[in-house]
Amino acid sequence: MDLLKEVYDLKETVGHKIAQANKKIKANGGDIANDDVEIIDKLTHSLKSLVTTCAMLEAEDDDGGYSGRYMPTW
Repeated sequence: MDLLKEVYDLKETVGHKIAQANKKIKANGGDIANDDVEIIDKLTHSLKSLVTTCAMLEAEDDDGGYSGRYMPTW
Protein backbone atom coordinates (compact mmCIF):
# COMPACT_ATOMS: atom_id res chain seq x y z
CA MET A 1 0.00 0.00 0.00
CA ASP A 2 1.32 3.43 -0.92
CA LEU A 3 0.30 5.49 2.11
CA LEU A 4 1.15 8.83 0.49
CA LYS A 5 -1.11 8.06 -2.49
CA GLU A 6 -3.92 7.03 -0.14
CA VAL A 7 -3.62 10.25 1.84
CA TYR A 8 -3.56 12.31 -1.38
CA ASP A 9 -6.71 10.51 -2.55
CA LEU A 10 -8.41 11.22 0.76
CA LYS A 11 -7.34 14.89 0.56
CA GLU A 12 -8.96 15.10 -2.88
CA THR A 13 -12.16 13.54 -1.55
CA VAL A 14 -12.34 16.06 1.29
CA GLY A 15 -11.71 18.85 -1.22
CA HIS A 16 -14.71 17.66 -3.25
CA LYS A 17 -16.89 17.72 -0.13
CA ILE A 18 -15.76 21.29 0.57
CA ALA A 19 -16.69 22.24 -3.00
CA GLN A 20 -20.13 20.67 -2.53
CA ALA A 21 -20.65 22.61 0.69
CA ASN A 22 -19.61 25.82 -1.05
CA LYS A 23 -22.09 25.21 -3.89
CA LYS A 24 -24.85 24.65 -1.33
CA ILE A 25 -24.00 27.91 0.42
CA LYS A 26 -23.95 29.83 -2.87
CA ALA A 27 -27.30 28.29 -3.83
CA ASN A 28 -28.69 29.62 -0.54
CA GLY A 29 -27.57 33.14 -1.39
CA GLY A 30 -24.47 32.93 0.79
CA ASP A 31 -26.42 32.00 3.91
CA ILE A 32 -24.60 29.43 6.02
CA ALA A 33 -26.81 27.27 8.23
CA ASN A 34 -25.53 26.32 11.67
CA ASP A 35 -25.26 22.67 10.63
CA ASP A 36 -23.17 23.72 7.64
CA VAL A 37 -20.77 25.68 9.84
CA GLU A 38 -20.03 22.53 11.83
CA ILE A 39 -19.53 20.46 8.68
CA ILE A 40 -17.27 23.10 7.11
CA ASP A 41 -15.22 23.27 10.31
CA LYS A 42 -14.72 19.50 10.32
CA LEU A 43 -13.90 19.36 6.61
CA THR A 44 -11.38 22.20 6.74
CA HIS A 45 -9.75 20.75 9.85
CA SER A 46 -9.52 17.39 8.09
CA LEU A 47 -8.02 19.02 5.01
CA LYS A 48 -5.42 20.82 7.12
CA SER A 49 -4.47 17.55 8.81
CA LEU A 50 -4.22 15.73 5.49
CA VAL A 51 -2.04 18.46 3.96
CA THR A 52 0.26 18.25 7.00
CA THR A 53 0.38 14.46 6.77
CA CYS A 54 1.26 14.64 3.07
CA ALA A 55 4.10 17.06 3.82
CA MET A 56 5.45 14.79 6.55
CA LEU A 57 5.29 11.70 4.35
CA GLU A 58 6.96 13.54 1.48
CA ALA A 59 9.74 14.72 3.80
CA GLU A 60 10.17 11.16 5.01
CA ASP A 61 10.56 9.98 1.41
CA ASP A 62 13.01 12.79 0.59
CA ASP A 63 15.18 12.28 3.65
CA GLY A 64 15.08 8.53 3.71
CA GLY A 65 13.36 8.64 7.08
CA TYR A 66 11.64 11.04 9.42
CA SER A 67 13.72 11.87 12.48
CA GLY A 68 11.03 13.78 14.32
CA ARG A 69 13.38 16.75 14.72
CA TYR A 70 12.91 20.13 13.14
CA MET A 71 16.08 21.44 11.58
CA PRO A 72 16.02 25.16 10.66
CA THR A 73 17.44 26.01 7.26
CA TRP A 74 18.96 29.36 8.20
